[in-house]
Amino acid sequence: MKDYMVKDIRNIAVLGHGSEGKTTLVESMLYAAGVTDRQGRVEDGNTVSDYDPEEIKRHISISASVAPIEIHGKKLNLIDVPGYFDFAGEMSGPLHAVEGAVIVLSAATGISTGFEKAWNATAKHGLARIIAVSQVNEYIKFLLDRDELLTNLCVRGEVSNYKIYPSGHHYFTLKDAEGALKCVMFRSSAQRLRFRPENGMQVIAYGRVTVFPRDGAYQLYCSALTADGAGDLYVAFEQLKEKLSREGLFDPA
Repeated sequence: MKDYMVKDIRNIAVLGHGSEGKTTLVESMLYAAGVTDRQGRVEDGNTVSDYDPEEIKRHISISASVAPIEIHGKKLNLIDVPGYFDFAGEMSGPLHAVEGAVIVLSAATGISTGFEKAWNATAKHGLARIIAVSQVNEYIKFLLDRDELLTNLCVRGEVSNYKIYPSGHHYFTLKDAEGALKCVMFRSSAQRLRFRPENGMQVIAYGRVTVFPRDGAYQLYCSALTADGAGDLYVAFEQLKEKLSREGLFDPA
């Protein structure tokens, strides 16, 4: 392990209310600094700082843990501090050994009791503080899922990048002269299709727009798809004719 001079070491506490993204933030910093080659997830129980079996089982931090990274020749010891009040003692201890703190604030819930406690505790110790806003994607999803216009949409466009995955889910893009919208049709809905969508085909898609929090990508979750213009049965019939003709099983005469 590399040796550091005392002047090149910084101890930073990561504080906030429980389940508001502290451990996820630490994981992101470890990955960005090249310490890990993948970003763990609390839900999967594979984060660096929540390694205790009970933490993995509960999906919460129980004890403070240290995750070191190096930035510009300086060693930063990130101390992931539990946010639940049952483990308040794990917050008070590290504050005596740090020079600063990152206080995580959830965009979805706003200022919480845990945030206020962390703010007051760091002020008492005279620590430098940075506020990190987390769960922005969750908040955007919260807004989209409650918008009456976006939960019952009808979108007309041209199909492109159509792909069917082994899972049975269909992914494609609807576009027109003004823009493009990514779409997904899950297997349960795709099984009800009465024709085979193809690139270049004009269709009408029905569904809702929401965001996938992990990737931060919004898309249309398509529940139904119809051909624009000709009816579904006619389109299916023409596709079958073309298929049989290619196979030499259909005589146009």
